Amino acid sequence: MKKQINNKYLQIKKLRIVFPDFILDNIDFSVAKGEILVLLGRSGSGKSTLINSIAGIGKIDSGKIILNNKEITNLEPEKRNIGMVFQNLALFKHMNVYENIAFGLKVRGKSKEFIEAKVSELLKIVDLSGFEKRKVFELSGGEQQRVALARTIAPEPELILFDEPLSALDESLRRHLRDKIKEIQRKIKFTAIYVTHDQEEAFEIGDRIGVMKKGKILQLDTADTIYNKPFCSEVAKFLGVKNIFKAEVISKSNDSFKIEFHNIIVTCQKNPLIEKNNCLIMFRAESCLLSSRADIVNSFPVKITDWEIISGLIHFVVRFKGIDFQVTSFRSIWKDNFSQDKLYLNIPISSINIMEN
Repeated sequence: MKKQINNKYLQIKKLRIVFPDFILDNIDFSVAKGEILVLLGRSGSGKSTLINSIAGIGKIDSGKIILNNKEITNLEPEKRNIGMVFQNLALFKHMNVYENIAFGLKVRGKSKEFIEAKVSELLKIVDLSGFEKRKVFELSGGEQQRVALARTIAPEPELILFDEPLSALDESLRRHLRDKIKEIQRKIKFTAIYVTHDQEEAFEIGDRIGVMKKGKILQLDTADTIYNKPFCSEVAKFLGVKNIFKAEVISKSNDSFKIEFHNIIVTCQKNPLIEKNNCLIMFRAESCLLSSRADIVNSFPVKITDWEIISGLIHFVVRFKGIDFQVTSFRSIWKDNFSQDKLYLNIPISSINIMEN
């Protein structure tokens, strides 16, 4: 018999939190058991306010929080069985690694044998075997992060909340640790909400991503959908999409639309959610191609007006009918001998996303 997956392991129902200068309004979503949901947004978007309310350390004006079929809306924080990993880690500096990880288990009255076995298991999982007697101040930033994660996991919380845990670390260490967090999550299948302002981190860690702005979740979906099919221009712009244009649907068929913008007509995949003819279209710079081919759908003769090389990528600005388009290409595949007189912008049908205006 196939095991049932609890897709509503955590349920946030119409949560509302009102401050004098900020409102977290009508937040409604669920998290599946064993899933990492990332809340992505700029500072002040309400990410930390939301997870603090879930943890019980922030106020709630209305709404419900249900965890594993139990309403916890008004429970004290210590009764919610939720673990938190903060940016400042909050490790006990007077304790060694073993004592930090064992702390929550001792509070719960676990036996010495159980604690020893559990701490040993977690040290292996976070690659810190042999560090038991090290003091916290003797550890690197990355090692401290892994101790904090092991300490949080040890009591087996029903939910783990991560509040920008890697933001104070350098880039290379952040990359390593987010890989490690995802690796550990796959091993022990913990359920988590992870808060970050870093887009790369969000797409690396999240099974799903909720993009937040001014106390609202603008879009919550899989990483692939968020990246390629933003629901609105606010999400698209936040994710760095430059090619966004006001447009009009001029014809529809069973599987495609014809769209006109700035006297340019393109073909794209049908979007059944678009009811009005006035719309927005977007396509990512990296999904476009510059080539000498004019014989494919959505190809237009262009002139390069600007370009910039960053690492292994070339970022072009090309112009057609007075409109500038952003195009990104791998430097290794760019052909220097393309003639400016025979250069075409190719926009794949599947790369064009239609949004409501």
